[in-house]
Amino acid sequence: MIKNLIGKIRKNNKGSAMVMVIVAVAFISILVATLMWVTMSNFFMKTTDAKNKETFYSAETVFEEIKAGMQKDASDALIRVYSTSFGDYTNGTTEEELQNRYLNEIYNAYRDASDPNRFDPNKLVDYVEVMFNPFTSTSRDQHYAGTLAPGPDGRIYEASLVCPAGVNIQKTDKSVILKNITVQFYDHDSGNYSEITSDLSIGLPTVRFSKASELPAIFEYSIIADTGIKVENGSQVVLKKSAYAGDNGIMVGEGYSAVAADKAVLDAQNAEYLVTRGTLSLNGMAVGQKAELLTGNLTRLYAHDIDLSKGSGLVRGKTYVANDLIYSAAGDMKIAGDYFGFGNSTVSANDSSAMIINSKNAKLDLKDAGSVLVAGHAFVGTGDKVNRTVSTNNPGETTTVSNNGDIMMDESISVKGDQVQYLIPGSCIGVWKENGNNGSNGEVLVGKNPVPDITVSFNQANQAEPNFYTSQYLGTNHDITKGRIETVDFQRPIEALGGNSLSHYSSSYKVVYKNQYGQLLAYFYLQMTEEKAKEYSKDYYDHKKENVDSFYRYYLEDSFIDESPGTSSNSITTAGHYLNGPDIDSLDYTAAQSSSLLQSQNNVDISAVYNALCTKLVTDSTSVSANEMTKTVFENIIDETKLPSGPDPVVFVSGAGSDAVRGVVAGGDYVYSGDSSIHLIIAGGNVEIGGNFTGVVIAKGTITFKNGGVVEIGEDRLDLIRVLQAVTVESGTVEHGVTKPLQYFKDGPQYILEGTVVSGNTVDRESQRVDFGELVRYENWFKR
Repeated sequence: MIKNLIGKIRKNNKGSAMVMVIVAVAFISILVATLMWVTMSNFFMKTTDAKNKETFYSAETVFEEIKAGMQKDASDALIRVYSTSFGDYTNGTTEEELQNRYLNEIYNAYRDASDPNRFDPNKLVDYVEVMFNPFTSTSRDQHYAGTLAPGPDGRIYEASLVCPAGVNIQKTDKSVILKNITVQFYDHDSGNYSEITSDLSIGLPTVRFSKASELPAIFEYSIIADTGIKVENGSQVVLKKSAYAGDNGIMVGEGYSAVAADKAVLDAQNAEYLVTRGTLSLNGMAVGQKAELLTGNLTRLYAHDIDLSKGSGLVRGKTYVANDLIYSAAGDMKIAGDYFGFGNSTVSANDSSAMIINSKNAKLDLKDAGSVLVAGHAFVGTGDKVNRTVSTNNPGETTTVSNNGDIMMDESISVKGDQVQYLIPGSCIGVWKENGNNGSNGEVLVGKNPVPDITVSFNQANQAEPNFYTSQYLGTNHDITKGRIETVDFQRPIEALGGNSLSHYSSSYKVVYKNQYGQLLAYFYLQMTEEKAKEYSKDYYDHKKENVDSFYRYYLEDSFIDESPGTSSNSITTAGHYLNGPDIDSLDYTAAQSSSLLQSQNNVDISAVYNALCTKLVTDSTSVSANEMTKTVFENIIDETKLPSGPDPVVFVSGAGSDAVRGVVAGGDYVYSGDSSIHLIIAGGNVEIGGNFTGVVIAKGTITFKNGGVVEIGEDRLDLIRVLQAVTVESGTVEHGVTKPLQYFKDGPQYILEGTVVSGNTVDRESQRVDFGELVRYENWFKR
């Protein structure tokens, strides 16, 4: 029975399909669940990867912003080096030197002021849009944490800049490297973190520096005045860049003022060059305020003369004067750098350097000077013509007597009154000698110097000479057939020269005629060679020391030269003698240096550098053609034929709104009142400046600073470049096909290229292009 039952059960298969369905559904469910799990896992993995990439790209963006900022720094440094690559006349400039100057610009821009082996992280922080918190840790492993404020998407991020301890900036001969910079980026919501570490290297550009000196100095000078520069009383001008003035010179203080506070100041401490073809004059005021001049340790001042008329000067750096430092009033000058009076003519007063004190209470302070070279001599000036008609030897004939040349003295540093020693003693003027008497004795008929009211005759060379053969001097006791009047007796012993006669030093003299108080006076001066003048002045000082010292004490108010041991003076070298000492009461004679020593110290032709600066604002005279040497700076750098002919200036603009920069070009005069968007002014006439200015002002006439107050003249090379290449005319009428300010400059299209300057007159523009993206590059890059 049981068997039958089991058999029936085996033969009955009802419900088996249900089992199969249940098994299949279970299997499919498991499979679907597995697929869904795999899909979700893949989704979460991709989401995580995307967030990881997002944090990585965020960290990389910070690095890219830093790199972009460094590219701008590299561009700015390249412009600065080009604009200052006129070279130092003492050494010249080579390609290697200019490349090193470029790398130094980069290195100095990044290094920490307190530690030259480290870069300043603040410099990098400034490039990044993420607001980094100030560094507060005392660790050398500097760490800058970013903001924890919600980002644009509502999530909270944190960025960090980590700078390594130890040496982290390196300058090689080809690059400047900021080492081991680490950027960390953390997403607080997701917990994702990314870290990138790399060196950033700035290399050398491919453009050549070697011909940068041929470029006009538009990046070097902020003020270029072809006629002159005036700083009116009450105005204080602070120059951040160089300045040039033409023949009328630089006038600091104009006239006198009754208001004590209305003095004028020219602060050129940050200017690299301060140059004038004329005189730099400091005009004081009646109430005692003094116009002021200040130059810095790196300033190079070039002038034909410096005239202190109640002015005060403190000059550092290097000062080059073609002619004289003159005290025409009670001014004072402190020379705390190197001074080179490089004019060395022995025949022309205008080309012979000296320091001349012509006013009481003057101050000349050389105690802290470095190298002082005065290569010339003071002269007895005879530049004023005598407007007086005098008689000649021919009856009824008259003529107007004028000067007959300057008289060289021995002194290089001289005070008013020194010239007295060069006047021939009266005992040697107009001496009667019987025939055959060629000795040292004779009757003195004239006996005075100067000599008034004499008859003037002319020799065969048409030179004016005094004529003593008149009844006034000859009298009735002298038979002209038995003797003669020697105009100058060279044989008579002179007590002031230790008993020497004039013939020991010279056998010639010069007469200078001057009208004074309605009377013609004839001054007789001994005319000597340079070497004999040195001997003469030494002998005179040895025997008339008190007389000479009294002039110095009378005119000089304070101590002025001290070469005693322990002072900071390096060397004072002069072609003529001077008096020195720790104070006015202990002056001593200092003999002139030999010509060979002067030549060794003045082995470079400073005059050629000065002439090149005064014609094209360059120091390399070989880069200035003979034709350019005959022209002024304005004529050499500006194409005057293209200047506007109408009364209204042409205004060029680049950019819009607050980003706009402008350049103004006027055919005549222009008044600048302080529009900060203007970065270039070119004027065919005069320019008045009454407010702060950043850029370049170029005028054919005079540039005047007025309206009082402090005026800063600064620089912004990039804005200047934008202006020079501006193509939009905002107002005025364009003439001569000019479409941008660059075209007003001679050879202007060669000055600027892709935000920098190029060299030479034939330029392959493509080869001169600078790719700053390649110039600044990553090195040793890795991420975590």
